[in-house]
Amino acid sequence: MLETAQFAEFASAVVRQLPRDLDPTTAQGWIQNQRALADTLRKVLKPESESVTIQVSDTGALQPPYNGWELVEDATTPVGTPELELTEFLEQGEDYVKGDVMRERAKKSGPMLGERHARALLNKQERIPESWKKFYLVFPGTVWRDRDGGLSVPYLHWGGGGWYLRFAWLGHDFDRDARVVSLRK
Repeated sequence: MLETAQFAEFASAVVRQLPRDLDPTTAQGWIQNQRALADTLRKVLKPESESVTIQVSDTGALQPPYNGWELVEDATTPVGTPELELTEFLEQGEDYVKGDVMRERAKKSGPMLGERHARALLNKQERIPESWKKFYLVFPGTVWRDRDGGLSVPYLHWGGGGWYLRFAWLGHDFDRDARVVSLRK
């Protein structure tokens, strides 16, 4: 993620390079359809972003992954066929952050996905892009409390030729090897 000063400098550079001979009708079209403008800019500036679409229909209560665990928070939406992408949560110069910081940053980027989304992706793991295998895929929208009071979130991990659902304690560090799975923007 860009720091505020770097983002301002980048935005200024983009504005300076805009063509001055742009057709007024075209310019007005972009003004009136800023969503399309944002989508176009995102495709140009982040072309390597891979995504996967899953089917999520399960809205029932989750079963505790371990005896004595209690559900604290659960992301039940979106359902249907959301398109997912990986999101970086570390800021420039950071090697890791604690789980609560990772979750706060994930909240700022949009609706958080949870265990039901992780399970839906796990059920169609053949769709997961090859490039995602190098990361832990974190789903911070579901939080479980263990018997000792520790809070954990689900994540998918590649190993032994397949993906596995695991749970990471929020008190641990989340580093460059992890990415938050989020809705594609």
